[in-house]
Amino acid sequence: MALHDPTGLKDEYDIGPDTAEVEGDPQIALVIKSFCITDQNEIVSDLPLFVFYSSEQADKNYTAGPDPDCPSGTTEIPSMLPPFKDAPEDFVYPEDFRGLMINNLICQIRDLYRNMGERPPKQYDIDGFGKPHGNFDR
Repeated sequence: MALHDPTGLKDEYDIGPDTAEVEGDPQIALVIKSFCITDQNEIVSDLPLFVFYSSEQADKNYTAGPDPDCPSGTTEIPSMLPPFKDAPEDFVYPEDFRGLMINNLICQIRDLYRNMGERPPKQYDIDGFGKPHGNFDR
């Protein structure tokens, strides 16, 4: 929802011309949603949203939301996407969008193993599009 409705996100995080650190009309530049995993690939923490915002007059991005912080002994996995620009009024996610995102993440993990010259664990050795570049033979 944050990616689909950046205006709602601006309201939730109080990012406006009078409250933001930038001159002009602040625009959401990037939304990050992270989670923390253990060495056994179990999710142990679901972190709050972290938002980068800017404006045409600013020469750098600013942030809203708490800095992502995983517990000791875990790894942060950030999911980052810019908000949609001028999404059509009738835009809806396809029914299988969540499955597509999960498949892509699993394929990226698969490609990390392959890039290190290792065979991925069985649950990650699936077909699909992962990392666009790597030191491995597709």
